[in-house]
Amino acid sequence: MKILTSSQYRNDNTISLFQEDEIEKSVKTILNDVITRQDQACIDATLKFDKVKMTKFKMDPSDMQKRFEEADPKLVEALTLAKQRIQAYHTHQIEKSWEVVDEEGVAYGQKITPIERVGVYVPGGKASYPSTVLMNVIPAQLAKVKEIVIVSSPNEFGEVAPSVSVAATLCGITEVYAIGGAQAIGALAFGTQEIKKVDKIVGPGNAYVAKAKQLVFGHVGIDMIAGPSEVLIVVDESAKPTWVAADMLAQLEHDTMAKAIVLSQNESMLEAIKESFDYQLTQLPRQEILSISKENAYGLLASSFDDMVQMMNQIASEHCELHVKQPYHFLSHVKNAGSIFIGDSAAEVFGDYVAGVNHTLPTSTTSRFASALGVHDFIKRSATLYYPKHVMTSHAPLVHTLAQSEGLYAHAKAAMIRLKENQHE
Repeated sequence: MKILTSSQYRNDNTISLFQEDEIEKSVKTILNDVITRQDQACIDATLKFDKVKMTKFKMDPSDMQKRFEEADPKLVEALTLAKQRIQAYHTHQIEKSWEVVDEEGVAYGQKITPIERVGVYVPGGKASYPSTVLMNVIPAQLAKVKEIVIVSSPNEFGEVAPSVSVAATLCGITEVYAIGGAQAIGALAFGTQEIKKVDKIVGPGNAYVAKAKQLVFGHVGIDMIAGPSEVLIVVDESAKPTWVAADMLAQLEHDTMAKAIVLSQNESMLEAIKESFDYQLTQLPRQEILSISKENAYGLLASSFDDMVQMMNQIASEHCELHVKQPYHFLSHVKNAGSIFIGDSAAEVFGDYVAGVNHTLPTSTTSRFASALGVHDFIKRSATLYYPKHVMTSHAPLVHTLAQSEGLYAHAKAAMIRLKENQHE
């Protein structure tokens, strides 16, 4: 863990979206192949990248139900609690249609309609993420999405990870495909003989999945383009160094590009956290990841309170933990963060699993303008408008004037033809 002053730190955490690199070239090739050869392209790509020979991708719902019945009861208990809390949290996000009639009788409103079919990408293969199933499926269900399909990389048996299957069954999802990578995104976006295309794709993935989502956007909707995971922990003299270090390492074990930053005005606190960080690092498994990602751990020394607040909002982290004496008071200063954890007991790992808040979050400073995944990601808002004839009559000349000023003469006529013909009724 490196300790720097705020002026020494460069926040270089941005996603390269437009550079034509090897990942983009590879993903374009895969997507074009899926468009052309459909299922066979997916079979070939899965053999090449996952080393699994597939003939079909759909999981048998009866096999999934059997897995659920044979699952570790402790896993089912934990997933059930997580499901209940995620539902409770996201229920508050449900939007309703509305309509207002003004004093002239004009009725304007907003119609809420769920997206028809959504694809959820769940990372799989070597690791499994049943929590990702819950975080993406439950908001979609609350939005009343009619069709929800899950895709996840196959294991050596050509199946999705057992825990992913258990989570899907717990949520009542029966359309699950053992396919991952860019080929899965292509299948969802364009459709194949086996996999029907979707209207929107959500869920995290590696760099190839992120690039594929970016490239298919416009053909389908996407939630966001997620970069490496990150945490920013703001601390004062009241913080517990061991807790802060543990939370940093929890973030860094995600992958080699994960980032963990602790920000403070207190240099001795940063030194204590560094000491605990270095010790705890040696006690953990996943050293193949941590030995690299530890280079992305920083302690930032702010010169003043204002400097600290400015740095916090400039970093605009995916996760922001507040390990300070008065966390609710400090909350008012946080402008940019995907998810905010108030007080040192609210560790980010609780948000990952059972707290109820969503763990699909904007990364790479995009919390400046983006939000956590929620029910709102699975609906469409249509404006509605009703005009009574007497208001149409009074507004038509005004529309005519504005349309003429813009050189849109058919617009002007469309307004005035109503006025003229209405006078003869």
